[in-house]
Amino acid sequence: MLPTLNMFRLLVGLGNYGGVYNLTRHNCGLHFIDFLAKKLNVALVPEKELEGDYAKVTLKDGQHFGLYKSYTRINECGIPLKKAIDFLKIEPKQILVIHDDLERSIGKYKIIDGKQSIRGHNGLKSINKELGVKNEVWRLGIGIGRPFTRDKEAVGAYVMQSFSEEEFRELLDAYEEIFEEFVKPYAVDSV
Repeated sequence: MLPTLNMFRLLVGLGNYGGVYNLTRHNCGLHFIDFLAKKLNVALVPEKELEGDYAKVTLKDGQHFGLYKSYTRINECGIPLKKAIDFLKIEPKQILVIHDDLERSIGKYKIIDGKQSIRGHNGLKSINKELGVKNEVWRLGIGIGRPFTRDKEAVGAYVMQSFSEEEFRELLDAYEEIFEEFVKPYAVDSV
């Protein structure tokens, strides 16, 4: 069964917070949270207790969910996320983590249940470790493509590259499609 937006209380974008990393492939989770905030007409604001930017969104049925971006590097993102879910009183199964996915072509995406492998993604490893779970968190993997090698250094360099203009347009098209399919049916009527 595919999840619906109203199953989640927190949408978490993964990436490396800060200007030099802003447009890198690794940051598509953060990009998507920014995209959603704009589409939903909400402002992400700094929240000291959450160690990140947060916006509360109200759905048509009156339920709420949050958009969240931590201030840490992606490989340590589980630490502030644990603090955030404790502060917000949210269970891991109520989180949707949005992240870059090397296994999908640019612009392709998939909602992945928590039982599937994290395939070496260090941000997801950090979340599992800090939340004390093993692949229990729902994910939205957004394709960034893969270099032609599996060499760790080459892959690391690849995820830190910026998208080309054409690739970024494909990514924005995917964001729009995800919004239309997954968010808009539940969003307030003014969207």
